[in-house]
Amino acid sequence: MKKHFIFFIVLTLFGVFILSAIWEFLLEGWVSDWIITDHDTETNKDKWKFVYTAVFFSGIALILPVILTLQNIKQKTEVGRTLRESEERYRTLFNPLSSIVLGTSPATSGEVFFQSLVSHLASALQIKYAFIAEKTNESGKMFKTLAFCVKGNIADNIEYDAKGTPCELVHEGQTVIFPENVQEQFPDDLYLKQWEIKSYIGVPLMDVSGKTTGLLGVMDDKPLSDVTTLKSILTIFASRAGAEIQRMRAEENLAKNTRELERTNKELQGFAHIASHDLQEPLRKIIIFGDRLESTIQGPNEKGRDYLDRMQKSAARMRNFIEDLLHYTRVEMKASPFETVDLNEIAKDIINEFEFRLQETKGTVNLKNLPVIEADPFQMRQLFLNMIGNGLKFHRESVPPVINLNSVYKENGMWEITIEDNGIGIDEQHVDRIFKPFERLHNRSTFEGTGIGLTICNKIATRHGGGISVKRHSESGVTFHITLPEKQKENNI
Repeated sequence: MKKHFIFFIVLTLFGVFILSAIWEFLLEGWVSDWIITDHDTETNKDKWKFVYTAVFFSGIALILPVILTLQNIKQKTEVGRTLRESEERYRTLFNPLSSIVLGTSPATSGEVFFQSLVSHLASALQIKYAFIAEKTNESGKMFKTLAFCVKGNIADNIEYDAKGTPCELVHEGQTVIFPENVQEQFPDDLYLKQWEIKSYIGVPLMDVSGKTTGLLGVMDDKPLSDVTTLKSILTIFASRAGAEIQRMRAEENLAKNTRELERTNKELQGFAHIASHDLQEPLRKIIIFGDRLESTIQGPNEKGRDYLDRMQKSAARMRNFIEDLLHYTRVEMKASPFETVDLNEIAKDIINEFEFRLQETKGTVNLKNLPVIEADPFQMRQLFLNMIGNGLKFHRESVPPVINLNSVYKENGMWEITIEDNGIGIDEQHVDRIFKPFERLHNRSTFEGTGIGLTICNKIATRHGGGISVKRHSESGVTFHITLPEKQKENNI
């Protein structure tokens, strides 16, 4: 306003200056002559026209600053009013938004978040009813509230049919706004009558594919004002609520699939265990009666003896296969609790068991310091029995096997145990196959076995929260890297 006043004074002084100059010129010249001479001459008439013209422009010089100043003041006033209205709209939107965000921030997910959201929505917007509802079926229009705030309190959730209600329009993906007289628009909606609802706003909740999954709505028993602001606020939080519903359902599906997978695995393990036991009895009889039959064969019957020998070898392979299958299923089904285990003692016991094999092959097992960890002692025996046994079995002809066991502690609480041999090694193309069940890389005439030993070792390491990998050497032999935790996690014990 100070600038406006100075501008007005400057223009006024300028107009007065112009007016004074004109009148001074007139009074000293033509006007004095006109007073002495006759009024009716043509010359005097021209002088009068000039006087009138001078007076007119002098008036404009005085009035123009006033007009310009007033116009400028009016424009500034309108701009100020627009800014104030904009600030007011911003406060109207920001204040409830900040209140809702701060109120719901401690509740990060799930039912607690939904209840916190509707409570703070109702409080910040001063509305009596706020709710979040989810579709309960794909084809119909059934909804169930996930959170329902009624007059400041969390009420019990309800399930309702959206047909004939404003929620039916929201179900179709529309943002529905009825600032007043909503009952007249939906006379069959019993809840609107029961709660004496007069106004309603509903915003659809969408998933990532744009499909309606539910709605966020507010209702009141009085007409709503500033519905544009209310719509903006609801739209903002509808996005967050829709994402939370989708996250919850994905989490539930994952948990359901996990339970189903666990159930299926237990059934398969039980089936394998029972089937293995059931197969052992008839197989045992085949072996027994085969031995008896062999003792009854008289004379040179080479063909019969060959058939019988093949049958006995096949029965023996089947027995070994069943026993290995039982060992595999027992990793999970017959697992023992974890306890403190000294791997040095277990490795020494296994080396003693291979005493005669070491003498036959002139092999050597070098044992360095192994850790003390929390583990299943029986499964640790299985692990080292298979790993050391493979090192002795897959040795090169005429080359005594050498097996080195060592360990190193990792910073993440894990021990890495290395088992290195100088045997026949593994082709690069077969590295990914050796841990699969019943995978054999050599024929039975060269190396015996069922091809499940390393599968059992991998399963044992996984059950203990570790793993196993293999690295082939450039010339001969391989190194197995087994990682095992020093301490077991509580949920793994």
